Amino acid sequence: MTKKNFYVAISGVHGVGKSTILKKLCEKNTEFIKINETTIPVVHSEQISNPVLRELWFYSNYVKREQFEIQNAGLKIADRWVNDIKIYISAMLSSNMINTAEYTSLNSVINSRQWTEPDMEIVIIADEKELLKRIENRSRDSKEVLKEKDLEFLKKVNSGFIEYAKMNQGLRPVILIDTSNMNEETAARIVEKEINKILV
Repeated sequence: MTKKNFYVAISGVHGVGKSTILKKLCEKNTEFIKINETTIPVVHSEQISNPVLRELWFYSNYVKREQFEIQNAGLKIADRWVNDIKIYISAMLSSNMINTAEYTSLNSVINSRQWTEPDMEIVIIADEKELLKRIENRSRDSKEVLKEKDLEFLKKVNSGFIEYAKMNQGLRPVILIDTSNMNEETAARIVEKEINKILV
C-alpha cells in the first residue's frame, strides 16, 4: 500500500460482516486508521428506539467522522458512510417504519451539507437468509428496534445497496462484493485485494 492519504468506506446491510472485515483489515494493515462508531465518543445507536432519532444520531456521527477524516492524514477506513442513511430510510419508508414527512425531512438534513466522498467504497452484500442466520448468531440488543429479524426489511435494504453500487460504479471506485457462502477471513482478503488495486 503506497498512498498516504486515502479514505475507504465499507458499506452494506447490517449483519453482512462490515465491522469484522474492517477489524481484520486493520489488524493486518497497521497503517490503516479505523473509523467506526467507537471512534466517536457518543451514546451508542442501539440505545435509540425511535427510527427518526436513530438516523439523526447516525447523521451527527457522520459529521464527526468527516471532521476526523479531514483532520487526520493517512489510510483511513470507515465502517459505513452517509449514503447508508439514504438507503436505510428508503427501506424504512417502504416498510412503514417512518412516514413520508419524516423521510423528506431526513433527506433534507442529509442534503443540507456537502460531504467528502470516500476515495473508494466497498459495498458488501449477501443472501438475505444467510444474513438472517448471521444476525441471529451475533450478540446485540437492537434486533427488534431495527427490524433486524424481518426478512422483508433485510431484502429491501440489501437491494438498496445493490442498486446504489450499480448506479455509482461508473462514476467513482465503488466495488460490489457478494459474501454469500464466504467466511469473514476470505471476505477480508477479497476486500484487501480490491483496495490494493487502487492503492498500488
